[in-house]
Amino acid sequence: MNNIAYTPLNAPKTVGRPGRVLICRDGECKLSAVSGVRLASNVRAAWPSLRRWWRGAFVLIASLLLAACLPKEPEPDPNGSFGSSVSAMDHDPSDTFVRNVYVNGKWVGEASGGGGIVAGGISLPNRWRPGLTAVVKWERCEPYGKNCRWTEKVVPIQKYDEVGHTDLHILEGGQVLIIPTMLDPQHPDYPGPGYPTKDFFRNTGKEPTE
Repeated sequence: MNNIAYTPLNAPKTVGRPGRVLICRDGECKLSAVSGVRLASNVRAAWPSLRRWWRGAFVLIASLLLAACLPKEPEPDPNGSFGSSVSAMDHDPSDTFVRNVYVNGKWVGEASGGGGIVAGGISLPNRWRPGLTAVVKWERCEPYGKNCRWTEKVVPIQKYDEVGHTDLHILEGGQVLIIPTMLDPQHPDYPGPGYPTKDFFRNTGKEPTE
């Protein structure tokens, strides 16, 4: 245990070096090289800096305590779901066109060159799982709305992590891709075909006007 004592400035001459600090450790006592008065003056001179340091430390500790007390944002329910917009695109090179598209019984518009979306067109689980599918039904017609026919398929949903929208590609031969993604079809890392290249203005299905 350490003992610290100050010798008074007016101590008798028998006391060596008055005003020095007497420091005792383990039964042995020594006088410091600096007087207690000088030490006290040094502390007073350093007090503004010490006060600023303690103030900063207090603010830091208070901020940490406040952050620890704030409620944490709940993590998404792995068993929950969310709605995603759907953009249906028709890649069939023929002169036919897709007039209506349904996903799991919900109408998501017509299949065109991309960009036609319906908000909340498909409900997806918060976490993708193997075997995840959707039922897609679409109506394909010849020009001017003739000889329309319906096709329905169960389509696998491609793996996703983050989803900004969902693209639905109807390919030649009735193949369908469902791609929930954050990427645009023109992005080099997009996991599917780009935008369709067929002429949709020629295959509107409307009766010609004179």
